[in-house]
Amino acid sequence: MDLDGQPSSSQSQKISTHGPRNSRREQWRLSKGLPARPQAKGMNRQGGVAARRKAGRSHRRR
Repeated sequence: MDLDGQPSSSQSQKISTHGPRNSRREQWRLSKGLPARPQAKGMNRQGGVAARRKAGRSHRRR
């Protein structure tokens, strides 16, 4: 237990929690020799790569 103000090594490392990582789907794809996430092919109106999800509020509000 550290009381002198210095963080321990387990607390100083930041872990990303955004989005599914190493999910069962990704494990299956890697086992078949495929990339974990396929490359995005769609284009948006500005000519960039299209997003995976649509932005904004969900439509089902009941």
